[in-house]
Amino acid sequence: MRRSGEVSGCPKLGAPPSPSADRSSLPPVIHGKGGRSFRSGRPAGPAKVSPVGFTLLEVIVVLSIVVMVASLAWPPLMRYVRERTIREQAHLVRIELAAARRRAIDAGLVYQFRYEPDGRRFLVLPHDRPDIGSGSNSSEETAAAQAAADGIEVVSGELAASCRFGVLKAQNPLTHAEQAVFTERLPEEWLTLVPDSQGLRETSWAPAICFYSDGTADNATVTILDAEDRQIEITVRGLTGTIEAGPIRQERRL
Repeated sequence: MRRSGEVSGCPKLGAPPSPSADRSSLPPVIHGKGGRSFRSGRPAGPAKVSPVGFTLLEVIVVLSIVVMVASLAWPPLMRYVRERTIREQAHLVRIELAAARRRAIDAGLVYQFRYEPDGRRFLVLPHDRPDIGSGSNSSEETAAAQAAADGIEVVSGELAASCRFGVLKAQNPLTHAEQAVFTERLPEEWLTLVPDSQGLRETSWAPAICFYSDGTADNATVTILDAEDRQIEITVRGLTGTIEAGPIRQERRL
């Protein structure tokens, strides 16, 4: 006997699905917030896999950016590499000048810094030579050894092959034109303090830059140049004995 509202062949409204029903045709269950679950209106299927890699356009854009950055950074980098040597040599001279001042204060002697204009050699030695022996060739090693034993420090060095000391110039009071300052050779009594001084006898040296035991010094400027005529000026301030190195400048070629 049928009740009213029933349709032949259809299950009752709200009746549970038959266990034999094909569950694969049902939409997937999606779990939401609060523990609620619901089925999406789209049936489950294989997930789409997006391709992995870069397109040709993306590679070209990245390479263009790399080339642009390299072209902007390359000139400053090469300039720094070329200027590195002269910076190091200027730092070396500044350290030796400061060390000469320290030696003068520690030993209570007047120390001098000498350099070879348009050359590479420099010397640091006492200006007032102590009486430690004669100046003959046979006593050079003895004099140098005695000076070292007495705590008298002597430094002989030279700049790198690509650098040189600038020629010291002064203004002529009559013509108001710049001219090279005179050079001189060192006396034998000073050279005997320097080990292996045979090659220094014919060297012409700039006037001495003296450092005194009270910490003061002679006002002076030492110029370092490289093969491309870049230059750094090192200034010695007499009242305080301060040594400062200036920036790199490009000397104008005539």
